Amino acid sequence: MSELAERTRPGDPISSYFGLRPGLSRFVPALMADFRELGSFPSRIVEMMERVGLARGARVLDLGCGKGAVALALARDMEVEVTGIDMVEQFIAEAQKRAWEEGLEERCAFRVGDIARTVEAEGVYDAVLLVSVGNVLGRTERTVSALRRTVRPGGLVVLDDTYATDDSRVDLEGYEGGTPLEETRTALQSRGDSIVLEELTPKADTREMTRVYLEKIERRAAALAITHPAHAGAIREYLDQKRRESETFLSRLDRATWILEKRA
Repeated sequence: MSELAERTRPGDPISSYFGLRPGLSRFVPALMADFRELGSFPSRIVEMMERVGLARGARVLDLGCGKGAVALALARDMEVEVTGIDMVEQFIAEAQKRAWEEGLEERCAFRVGDIARTVEAEGVYDAVLLVSVGNVLGRTERTVSALRRTVRPGGLVVLDDTYATDDSRVDLEGYEGGTPLEETRTALQSRGDSIVLEELTPKADTREMTRVYLEKIERRAAALAITHPAHAGAIREYLDQKRRESETFLSRLDRATWILEKRA
């Protein structure tokens, strides 16, 4: 196993990623049951890809695809072929179901997988996306280095992430956090690639998404605490962590989507 894959595979990667105690990954589908988009803005990704001229029929790799919202939007609106990878089996099952319901099964292929392994083994695509997934591949320089392996020269790397609103680095538990915007831009282009499009997310959008996110998570967590009283303490701990993270995001971080063009 490579150093990258080893570093991103704790004993219970699903629980670790979602901020739950080890062994509680079975609660993730219930906690996320009310979310179809899992933190992404599919229409924004489609609009940006249209602006940079992604061709019809292009091959796209969507890492950490969740329930397939972005992949399905690209396949439907841009007629591209998308491969979606996520480590949560239930998310992949829902993405596959939606692809069949929308008649997109020939353009979308979803499978369960570890994205750290995927970036080392997948073939060459026209574009790769890592949207609202966080630091599972490391800090920005390492993430870009990993993602660009999967695209051809001249291909596109799409990264949706956060950056610090002030001059200090923001480090959250389990998140090798935000750096100031200019530093982030420098890191994105550290391998010689160019930022061809940047969209900064309006703060109002971030606030509304965070409000809805916490509201839905709190409702689902409350139900789980009743049906699984032995784990009520762990669920409350998870909620407290999500509230702290949300406060930090809203006070010290902003969000953006970048599209890089890979240099040959």
